[in-house]
Amino acid sequence: MMKNVCRIICVALASVFLAFSAGAQAIYTPYPVPSDSIATVDQAPDGYKVVYVSHFGRHGSRYLLSKYLDAAYDKLDKYDSLKRRAVLYMYRIHNGNVGKLAPLGAMEQEGIGRRLAQRLPGLFGPDAPIRAKSSMADRCKKSMQNFLLGLGQGNKLSLSESSTLPIYMRYSRGIKKHQFKFNNDLNHRIWHYGADAVCIGLDKDLISRLFTPQEWDALQADGDIYYRNKLFPYSREEAKIALPLLDEIIFAADAFLKGKRKYVAEFRFGHDSALVPLAALMGLKGFCLWRDEAAAVGSLVPMAANLQLIFYKNEIGNVIVKILHNEQVTSIPDLHPETYKNSDPYYSWSELKAYFLK
Repeated sequence: MMKNVCRIICVALASVFLAFSAGAQAIYTPYPVPSDSIATVDQAPDGYKVVYVSHFGRHGSRYLLSKYLDAAYDKLDKYDSLKRRAVLYMYRIHNGNVGKLAPLGAMEQEGIGRRLAQRLPGLFGPDAPIRAKSSMADRCKKSMQNFLLGLGQGNKLSLSESSTLPIYMRYSRGIKKHQFKFNNDLNHRIWHYGADAVCIGLDKDLISRLFTPQEWDALQADGDIYYRNKLFPYSREEAKIALPLLDEIIFAADAFLKGKRKYVAEFRFGHDSALVPLAALMGLKGFCLWRDEAAAVGSLVPMAANLQLIFYKNEIGNVIVKILHNEQVTSIPDLHPETYKNSDPYYSWSELKAYFLK
């Protein structure tokens, strides 16, 4: 009953959140929920069948972190009366919720898990051996739990493991940043409140209505630049800070393919600052600044952003991989994929692995 209610709510909200998923809110962009609540069953290339899935996901929509919440509140006396009231309102709402997963974030993760089960119905039976890990952040643990509930594997929550290993935590501290000054300005400080408002179920114009459209557009653009510089590596060498995570993904997949590991799917949940360098190291479209790619941050790494590697195997043991970014097929511009009748790009696992580790 409760699962059906959640599904109805997700479908009802989808049209609302799609309007705000174009990337203007940078990392605060809600997940771009597909308009069709029922995912299409995946069609494997002739002679192949799905055998394994590797997933890395960012936590779902969350409440503000304390450093951004306090940045505006600490300057409360500097704002005019309207902005001061808005800051106080947001501050009260965050009482006891700082950094936690928001209800929308739980629905985002449940939906992603549910659609994966719909796409790959033959892989996730009641006895399917899976493994799920998250960082120790509560929002990541809760994201993992809601994802598994959507996947239909909620009974395995007790078997899921939480990891404190650095590979599931943040990476951006180790990247030399080309910093863009942002947070010292009063308007920049309050921008975080407005950008995150829709993630926690508030009016998207709660803060933006206090500015002219031109002022708010400028703040949105600054936010995109700030997070691009904060999160995205400027070279493949910088992206190698995610190499331990990529190594672990490769090791786990190879162990399964060689019959040394039983799990048909492994799910990892962490942060944007782990997902971005991982995607860049993998060479995925949109993430490599050294290729002069300039997609909006929010379209690449919204709340609940995810990467999925779907492995297919044929009778003679050939393994090919399809890569999904936010549940949409993506590609690696540096490689030439194989194509089959469904026209999706597939990559030889041996060639893909060599590229990842070059």
